[in-house]
Amino acid sequence: MGNNLGQDTFKLGFGLMRLPKNPDGSIDVPQVCQMADQFIDCFARFSPESIRNEYYTDLLTWLEDDIHVEHTRVHFIYARKMGEKYLNRYRKYFRNPDIREFDMQHEQWLFGGEQYTGPVLKAIDEFMEMPV
Repeated sequence: MGNNLGQDTFKLGFGLMRLPKNPDGSIDVPQVCQMADQFIDCFARFSPESIRNEYYTDLLTWLEDDIHVEHTRVHFIYARKMGEKYLNRYRKYFRNPDIREFDMQHEQWLFGGEQYTGPVLKAIDEFMEMPV
């Protein structure tokens, strides 16, 4: 692991999203608070139990290649700016996944504004309405 002690490293927040800065280089706290509020608001449509279960199972689940369950379809929101390794991972582990691609950073839809939130929430609604 590299030694970054004493170096001017980026301050990160919300995963790997860079925190907004003022012209003088300091963190723009009001904008960070607004982003945090938007981030939290996006979770209002999901139950805390559902979010906890998804996070917990992501940590524990070891996947085999080409998973297929009869009458089941796996759906993904793919942010292209995450890199193709994620897209390749979805295709490796799941047979015929329904992948909706969006030109954004990882989880930018949660607080990146209506241009990101609207299309992703529409895709999620479509996923929820699909017959199995």
